[in-house]
Amino acid sequence: MHKIGDYVLPDVIKRDVDKTGASKAINPWNLRDNWKGRMRDLLFIEEAEHMKLIRNFDLERVTFEEVVSYKRGETEYYTDPKEEPMLRLQVNGLAEKRPSVLPGDSIYAWIPETCDYEYEGYVHVTEKNSVIVLFNLDFHRKVWNPQQQFNVRFGMQRFTWRIMHHATENVELDVVWPEWDGTKESTKYDIPFEKISLFDSAIAQNERQLRAIHSALNKRFQKKIIDMYSFVQFALTTGIISSGIVCGLVLSFPFIIYKLVSHPSLSIANSLILWRTSYDYGSLTIPFFQGASTLIFFFVGYTLNRSLYYFAATSSLSVLVFTLIVIFPINNQLIKLEQMATMGKEVKEDQAKALIAKWNRLHLVRIMMSTLCFVISVSTSLNLI
Repeated sequence: MHKIGDYVLPDVIKRDVDKTGASKAINPWNLRDNWKGRMRDLLFIEEAEHMKLIRNFDLERVTFEEVVSYKRGETEYYTDPKEEPMLRLQVNGLAEKRPSVLPGDSIYAWIPETCDYEYEGYVHVTEKNSVIVLFNLDFHRKVWNPQQQFNVRFGMQRFTWRIMHHATENVELDVVWPEWDGTKESTKYDIPFEKISLFDSAIAQNERQLRAIHSALNKRFQKKIIDMYSFVQFALTTGIISSGIVCGLVLSFPFIIYKLVSHPSLSIANSLILWRTSYDYGSLTIPFFQGASTLIFFFVGYTLNRSLYYFAATSSLSVLVFTLIVIFPINNQLIKLEQMATMGKEVKEDQAKALIAKWNRLHLVRIMMSTLCFVISVSTSLNLI
């Protein structure tokens, strides 16, 4: 969050406006390069004029009356005369004149024909022909009484003006002053022309103005993409790494594990134990990385509106579904045979070898889908760079 500056009204502008109602400081030429400076000067001139007009409400020899209750709309509020006393001041023509005294504006009161003390309060509520004001408790205890007369002047609060100056100073020129040179091409992240809803349909007839609006809208839209880019990039990298780990693990079985399991020198019991060991390690790692890559690619596909990431996520998800429906029953049969072999029971060698061979053939489907997921995610990501 940026601190809002003071943006002090220049004396030269205030002096010019007080004397002539205009200022010589402003540059009449309105260009992109001087827009901020020109808008700043216009705000200062408007503020100086507002300060000048609000002094028209200054009063002499008036009295404040104590407020017991006041209304805002249909609701009536009661005051606490001991803790937070309020006073009402009659100000004729308050509702007709513009600019008017507003809640939050300052009010300064002093006893006529004195210049040693000036008491500051602020406007709490504006009514049709009066204002309700708050002063410090000392004012009520030491100075005010129903018969005491005061001279009064008003001053406006500057917070709203400071906010406008802050907005002007930090504005994006591409939004308030969009330019189009006729050469910019749309990017993959641009909001298409046909999705821009125009309040004034006549703008569609002015190509240059339409291009400027399109450029400004996409400037804001792409900023949101940039704000999210680091997180999406991290998620995408994590998904690709997870998919790569899965791809490497599933490829290891036919090229390494299966050759060892089916080696002629191994007994069927040792082959089953070796298969079970590789199965246990795989079941601890592959489902986690497979699930992570599936969720991540669905998220990235939705965020970037890229259908290929949906395809990669579907490929990854299909491995999990295929395992549960097709391979899981074979896993259970091989686990039972391994348990029988471990306990020294007789295991039919032909049956065990046939199941391992069948498991390996079905496992090729998982290799194909995992590899497809990895290749799609990598190739699509390279196209985004």
